[in-house]
Amino acid sequence: MLSPISILYGIIMFSRNLLFDWSILKSASFGKPIISVGNLSVGGSGKTPMVMYLVDYLLSKNKQVAVLSRGYKRKSKGYKLVEMEGHPEEFSDEAMMIQNKFPKCKVAVAENRVDGIQQLMNTFPELDVILLDDAFQHRFVRAKCNILLSDYYKPFWKDFVLPSGYLRESRAACRRADMVVVSKTPANITAESIESCKRVIIVKYNKPLYFTSIEYSSLRSAKGQLLGMDELGDYSILLFTGIGNSNPLTEYIETKAGKVVSLKFPDHHWYSKKDFSKIEMEFNKLAVSRKLILTTEKDFSRIRNSWIENLFIDLPLYFISIQMKFIDRHSESQFKQKIDDYVK
Repeated sequence: MLSPISILYGIIMFSRNLLFDWSILKSASFGKPIISVGNLSVGGSGKTPMVMYLVDYLLSKNKQVAVLSRGYKRKSKGYKLVEMEGHPEEFSDEAMMIQNKFPKCKVAVAENRVDGIQQLMNTFPELDVILLDDAFQHRFVRAKCNILLSDYYKPFWKDFVLPSGYLRESRAACRRADMVVVSKTPANITAESIESCKRVIIVKYNKPLYFTSIEYSSLRSAKGQLLGMDELGDYSILLFTGIGNSNPLTEYIETKAGKVVSLKFPDHHWYSKKDFSKIEMEFNKLAVSRKLILTTEKDFSRIRNSWIENLFIDLPLYFISIQMKFIDRHSESQFKQKIDDYVK
């Protein structure tokens, strides 16, 4: 049963959406294609891997690309253009990660997306497309394409509005999407599960539906050294993470390494000297010669170029990257064609 608070929150969100639908609240349009990536749930559903997938694809098509996010949990305000060697606390971990991974992409943060888009366009008039990270609820911008993501294990169509569930707004908001992408799809997904999702998204909401999974890369050290997954069998690993759900990564590394000790911190956690001491202490407890410290690329983005990176200088610190992968080539080709059509 829905709680009174959940019902009230749902009414507020419904009323807000009606104000936009009736044009009482205005959505700004721009002369550049805007692609919004978002979700209905709080927490992670693979938005940033999707944004990075789009950046990679669009750059391969020789497009001039920019990414704009609000810069969640950054310690600065206003519009900021991300600098390659900037301090992560000024821009946010995700913005820094995207900029470091794609130097040719323009990355900026701004709480006010309308102002942020305008400043990007003024500074870089040659831009072909602007990607908005986590902006499905930001209706002050009229995006040319709205990509809605849903975690396979937490589908929005089976969830409820906060606080009874984890939805920021009702399931009906799916109707604003131009396509739905199910993320974190397991490799052994059954045809029955696929058909069950299709009955909701394609039949009920009449939206194109795609399924993606997460693929892990080789390990890369802070000094640039690579270590393949097939080399981890003799290693003991101290894994520390500050992400929404680290269980899939932990389970994956456990299948590759000899031993894994896991330390979990809150999502978007800014690491302190006390945290480093705890990591170092647990690492030193591993009484083997072949051992290393591992974290996610997102966590490493919070450490890189900061004072705390110097604390790890004598330790074997590695990070692991993830990328989004479509479960079949045919659906990926269809997805890319739609993106091409939006960015003409």
